[in-house]
Amino acid sequence: MNPLPILAGHNTLCPQDDTTGTTIQRLQGKANGFHSEFLMGLHAPGGKDLIGVVMVMVVMMTARAMFAVFVVMVLTVVVAAAVMLIVFVVMVLTVVMTATAMLVVFVVMVLTVVVAAAVMLIVFVVMVLTVVMS
Repeated sequence: MNPLPILAGHNTLCPQDDTTGTTIQRLQGKANGFHSEFLMGLHAPGGKDLIGVVMVMVVMMTARAMFAVFVVMVLTVVVAAAVMLIVFVVMVLTVVMTATAMLVVFVVMVLTVVVAAAVMLIVFVVMVLTVVMS
């Protein structure tokens, strides 16, 4: 590659119709270089810092995703425990209601037997009295 055409302003990689002259561009480039060196511009190695920032972002996003999965798992366990508690309460209430219904049936049967026995006793007494009175 021949550097003379580039120094003369005939660079094939630059725009065809340049709005500023080559001399102005050179002066501006030198002024920018002077200012950055004069003001002690930072010359940070961009590649190393960029990789470090990307790694930190990847680690943070992974941690955030793991935290979200953990929260979903905890909520799932809590909801499952609540559903199991509701099922247990319904089962206990069913057993209690069944036991109560059985107790009511037992009491009704006992009362029926007592009433039947009382009626039979009354009938027996009436029969005895009619036989004695006749």
